[in-house]
Parts: sequence; C-alpha cells; structure tokens
Amino acid sequence: MIFKYDINDYKEKTELDRKKLFTTTFAALRAYRDIMTVEEARHFQATYRAGLERVIEASSHIFKQRNLHDFADGLLQQVVALLQLEKSMLVRLRGESGISGEQKYEVLAKIGTDDSSEPIFNAQLLEQLNETCINRFSHIYGDTYVGYFPNSSGKTSLLILQGVHNVSEVDAKLLEIFSSGVAIAFDNILLNQEIADTQSELIMRLGDVVESRSHEAGNHVRRMAKVCHLIAIESGMDNEQAAVLKQAAPMHDIGKIATPDAVLLKPGKLDGSEWEIMKQHPQVGFSILDGSQRQILRAAATIAHQHHEKFDGSGYPQGLKGYEIHPFARIVAVADVFDALIQQRCYKPAWPLGEVLEHLEQVGGTHLDPLYVQILIRHIDKALEINALYPD
Repeated sequence: MIFKYDINDYKEKTELDRKKLFTTTFAALRAYRDIMTVEEARHFQATYRAGLERVIEASSHIFKQRNLHDFADGLLQQVVALLQLEKSMLVRLRGESGISGEQKYEVLAKIGTDDSSEPIFNAQLLEQLNETCINRFSHIYGDTYVGYFPNSSGKTSLLILQGVHNVSEVDAKLLEIFSSGVAIAFDNILLNQEIADTQSELIMRLGDVVESRSHEAGNHVRRMAKVCHLIAIESGMDNEQAAVLKQAAPMHDIGKIATPDAVLLKPGKLDGSEWEIMKQHPQVGFSILDGSQRQILRAAATIAHQHHEKFDGSGYPQGLKGYEIHPFARIVAVADVFDALIQQRCYKPAWPLGEVLEHLEQVGGTHLDPLYVQILIRHIDKALEINALYPD
C-alpha cells in the first residue's frame, strides 16, 4: 500500500491528539521545504551548467569575427541567446567616444524593433549612460540594464538591454563571465582594425603617388575602390572578399612607377614602340607585388597583372579571355573605364552620363564583363553618389 500510493507515513486516529497532529503536520511541511530547497539547488546547478555551455558556444562564435561591427553584431546576437531574451527586444551596444552630449556614444550594433521617428538617445537614457560611466559598474535602471565593460585600450563598451524587467542572478553571472572574455577580444579587434586601417591608408597613398605621377585625378583611386566595392557587393560577393578588393584596387596601376616619363606623360598618341613600353606596366606591377604572403597584396598583384585583359581575349599582357580573368580584375576594369569616361581629364572633357552608359553597354562582352557592366548600370545612382563624395 505504501509503495503503491507513494505514502510516506500514516497515523491511526486513536494515536493522534492535538499535539501529535500539529507536530506531524509541521514536520511534513518542513520536509517539503527541504525537498524544494534541494530541487531548487539542483535546478540552479543545471541552469548554470547549461548557461556555461551557452557562454562557451557564444564566445567561440563571436571570436571568429574580425571586423569591429561584425563583432558587435555577433555579440548582440549571442547576448540575446545567452539571456534567452525575446528577439523583438531592443538591444544596443554603444562605444564611448569622449565627446559631450548625445555624440558621446557611437552605435556599434542593435537588434530588435526601433521606431525611427523617436531619437535613439532620449534624456533618460543619456542620464543612465552617463551615470554608469561615472560609477564604472553595471546597473539596472527600472527595465533598462546598462552593462559597463572597460578594456585595456582605454575604450569603454556599454551594453544596453531595454525592456528587461528582471535579470536573474544566474544570468548576471553568465553575462559577467561572457563579458570578461569579450573585453579581451574587443581589444584584439581594435588593434587589428588599427593595423588594417594603417595598411589601407598606406596602399591608398601609394596609389595616389602613382596616379599623380601620371597626371591622373587626385581622387581617382578612392572612387575606384568604392565603385569596385559597390559592384562586388551587388554581384553577391561575400563581404570579406569585397573588402579585400576595395583595399587592393588602388594599386592597379602600380607598374606605371617604372614607366619612363617620356612615355607616361606624352600628351599625344603613343607610337608603336612607346605603346609596347606602356603595355609593360601590368607585368611590372605584378613583379613588384608578387610573392607576398599578405592577402591584400596577393589580390593587388593579380589586379595589377590582369586589369588590362579584355573579356574577348584581345587584352594584354597574357591574352586571357572571359572567366580566365580573375573577378577582381574584371570588376576593376569596369570601374576604371567608368571613372575615366565620367571624369574630366587634361586630354578630354567629361562625357555626359548617357554617353557613358551607352559606351559601357557597347563594350560589355568584348572589353568588359557584361555582368559587372549591368550591375554598375543598375546601381549607377550609387556610383554617382561616390563620385560626388570624392570630386577632383
């Protein structure tokens, strides 16, 4: 009977007086309390273990991100999963910039709904952010959690979870563990970004030197890089490869650094022997850049070598045809022709937009890759915006 009906004990009426009934009931309640305490401890342990697994999984994912904003996006996605929040909840990560007022905070990433008619920073949120920075520790303000995460580089990251009415003790500890690793990763991301920015600036300035020597327009390489990136992204190229192309494109004519002034700066048409000398610059550029183990310089070597190849095989120096030409070089060729036509040069006026588009249509499939030509034409408004941002 006891085993069948899960009975712990039984009392006969004859042995139950008032005192025994009270002590028996009290003992049963106390036993129930102890059982629930053990159950809560077991549940807490299971939750914490599952949370730690989520922390490890989240950390391994976001640490793969190399770009600052990609890292921030990945961080927010993992925080949403880590704390098991609703995806519709607004989550923001902001970086302190040292400027007073609203401009003090830079939005690195955000997830959730956001009413564009409302300002991102209202007076109450700004007050909460400022107070957190002054006190230098995380805090919950009503339904807003503001996490304070400094790092060794002197930058401070603020994690804002809005609409959070309660952060459990377990979740708070998990967030603390997660963030301790994130702060280190954030330092590394910032350092890598500084190195990448320095490298990009050096490449851009080297491109400027080459273009200025040949009397090209001052912002030619900047427009080229931006338009190449536009075409690459709209063609479906992944972001990392498109970024490599953007950084490598300014070095497409690096080989002209070895072209004699008499040929490079000749105002009129080149004769046969002069043209043969000019046609050497793709091979020279390849020789300068070839052999590097750096991804950007390897891409630049390929672009320098192939950007004068033509889609129908009539280009130089290798006579490559169609898809034998690297996509980077095919995109650079389209951007280079577009910029040469739409901009004024010392030897020609700028072509009207209609004539530029007509010419691109005509040479698509012979000189240029028709796919990339059509992509540029479809997004010509964006290309013109780039030209307006970087005038000569």
